[in-house]
Parts: sequence; C-alpha cells; structure tokens
Amino acid sequence: MLILQGVRNMNYFVEKLTSNYKMALRAVMEILLCACILGLVGVTVYCKMDNLLTEALEESVARQARTVAFGLEQQFQQELEGMIPL
Repeated sequence: MLILQGVRNMNYFVEKLTSNYKMALRAVMEILLCACILGLVGVTVYCKMDNLLTEALEESVARQARTVAFGLEQQFQQELEGMIPL
C-alpha cells in the first residue's frame, strides 16, 4: 500500500515538474515570437524611413541645384547684357 502511494506521489511530482517545464517553454516561445515580430516590424520601419529620407534628400539637393542654376543663369544674362554695347 505504501509503495503504491509512493508511486502516485512520484507520478504527481513528475506531472507537476513536466507541467512547469511546459509552461516555461511556452513562455520562452512566446517571448521569442514577440521578439521576431518586433524585429520584423523594426526592419520594415527602418527600410521605409530610409527610403523616405533618401527621397527627401534627393528632392532637397535637386531644389538647391535648380536655385543655384537659376542664379547663375541670371548672372550670366547680366554679364552678356554688359558685354553687348547699346
């Protein structure tokens, strides 16, 4: 009788230990899944922001180049007008 009760207690202990192990494993898996999802979102946002900033920089440089070209054109026109005698 005592042996049977000891086996039952041992089975209970093993089930409890296995249950705790499964809960810990599940928690670790959920944390890893969350980290993977956050990593993917982070990479996606980084790439999108990189593209947006690159496009904004290209537009800014193009705008500055047009402004400089317009200024040089005006200066060139004035020089040409100064060279032509009236």
